[in-house]
Amino acid sequence: MFLEWVILLPLSLAAICPLKGHQVCNIRNSEDYYHDDNKHQCTCAVTVASDRPAPEQSCTNLIKRDEDGSFPVVSLTFNLKDSPDMDEFPEESFRDTISGALRVNPADILLLRVNCQGTEDTLTVQFAVLKKKAEKEMKHTQVKKITKKMDEDEDDEDEDDDEDEDDKEDKAKIVNKKDDDDDDNDDEDDDDDDGKKSKGRKNDKHNDEDDSDGGDDNDDEDDEDDDDDFYIKYEKEMFVDAESVATRMKAMGHLSQIADLQLDMIEFTDELIQLEYEPDNSTLVVQAIAAGVSVVLMMLLGIWATCRKNGYSDDLQKV
Repeated sequence: MFLEWVILLPLSLAAICPLKGHQVCNIRNSEDYYHDDNKHQCTCAVTVASDRPAPEQSCTNLIKRDEDGSFPVVSLTFNLKDSPDMDEFPEESFRDTISGALRVNPADILLLRVNCQGTEDTLTVQFAVLKKKAEKEMKHTQVKKITKKMDEDEDDEDEDDDEDEDDKEDKAKIVNKKDDDDDDNDDEDDDDDDGKKSKGRKNDKHNDEDDSDGGDDNDDEDDEDDDDDFYIKYEKEMFVDAESVATRMKAMGHLSQIADLQLDMIEFTDELIQLEYEPDNSTLVVQAIAAGVSVVLMMLLGIWATCRKNGYSDDLQKV
C-alpha cells in the first residue's frame, strides 16, 4: 500500500496545468541558448505562481498587431483530463506534428500563447505560420532600417562639421576686427572688449543650455526609435492565412491528438488571450458570497444544536 502511494504521488504532481512558472516558447535548441534557431524565443504565458520577472520578451513583441490589438491566429484547446500526465508542454512534438500535417517548415511555426486560462483541465495554444519568404522580407526590412539610420547619422555629423567650420570663420573675423580696433583706441576698446566678452559668455551659456535641452529631447526620440528597431516585428501579411489553416486542420481526421494531448477544439480567432490570466471578478464575488453564507449557516446550526442540547438536559433534570 505504501509503495502504491509512493508511485502515485509523483504522477499526481506531474501536470501541465496549472502553470508552475512562466512559459517560454519557440526554443528549438535547448543546448545552445544563443543559437540562431532560438531567435523567436519569447514568454508566451505569465503565472502568478512565480514571483520572478518574465525570463524573455513577450511573444506579442514579435508581431505587429492592429490598432485594436487584434491579430489572426489558430487557437487549439486541449483536454488534459483525457491526456497522459506531463509536467510541461511538449513543444517539440507539437511543432513536429503541426509541421507534418500542414507540410511547412517547423521553424515557420510561431507560438504566441500557451496558457491554462486558470484551469487545471484545459490548455489553450495559439500560433501562426510564417510564409516561406517572411524571413527574407524581414531581413531586407531590417537592413533598410539600419542603412537609413546610418545615413541619418552621417548627415547629422556632416551638418555638425559645417557648423563648426562656420563658427571658426566667424571667430577669426571677430578676432581680426578686434585687433584693428585695438590699434586705434587701446584703453576704450579694452573696456568694451571685457563687456562684450562677459555678454558673449552669458549668451553662449544661454545657447548651450538651449542646445542641451533640445539635445536631450532628440536623444529621447532616438532611444524610442532604437527600441522599435530592436524587436522583430512580423506583419500579418507575412503569415499564412490563419483562417485557412484552421479550416485545413479541422478537415484532418487524424488530428484528434497532437503530441499525445487530446484535442477538443480548433478555431480561428483574431483575439489573443491574455499573457497573464486574470480571473473573472464576478466568479470570485459569487464564491465569496457562497462561502460567507455557508459560514453563517454553520454558525446558526451550531447555535440551534447547542440550545436544543441544553433544553433536552433541562427536561431530564425535571423528570
